[in-house]
Amino acid sequence: MLDFFSNFHLSWLFYMSFTVLFGWVGVLLFKIKGIPVSLSETRYLVNHRKVGHLLWYLMCTLTAIPLMIVWIYYLNKYEMEGQILAYLTCLALVGVGIAGDFKDAGWKFFIHCLFALISAGACVVWICLYSPLAFIIIPIAIFFTLVGLWTGGRSAENRVGKPKRNAIVFYLEFVCFLAIYLCIYGLIIGI
Repeated sequence: MLDFFSNFHLSWLFYMSFTVLFGWVGVLLFKIKGIPVSLSETRYLVNHRKVGHLLWYLMCTLTAIPLMIVWIYYLNKYEMEGQILAYLTCLALVGVGIAGDFKDAGWKFFIHCLFALISAGACVVWICLYSPLAFIIIPIAIFFTLVGLWTGGRSAENRVGKPKRNAIVFYLEFVCFLAIYLCIYGLIIGI
């Protein structure tokens, strides 16, 4: 299977994944003119229930699967460890997409949070143990975490008169995605 991809330039899959995720976030940040409580909360910003769930699932899947293909390819190319963490990170993100209606039922909330923790945890462990860019990524992650804490995680609801809600989860999710995209980009360019 890797022989097929060795002649095939995979960076477009990386850019597609990046564009889908940050396009989704960018459009919804513009729509609400602020920071959502979490990335998962953006699923509820799409008004129609069925279409919103489908779009959320497609966003998670079109972010995770291309990213996993590129990540596993470059881990194998450079004979690096941590493939199981790459699989866990990306497949758990698909699980987050499947359990998108996490506010509707108690078990969906549990499944959604479990998949989100598995995805984030595997991502952080891979970066700390295997990424050659960890010395750059960890300070960036600390910076964005501190920004989230310093701003009190102000969400969009704070600006429109609704009760104050903390968006620190959004900042932490943003840090995870930014970190993994930077690490995989480093693998693509050969760092």
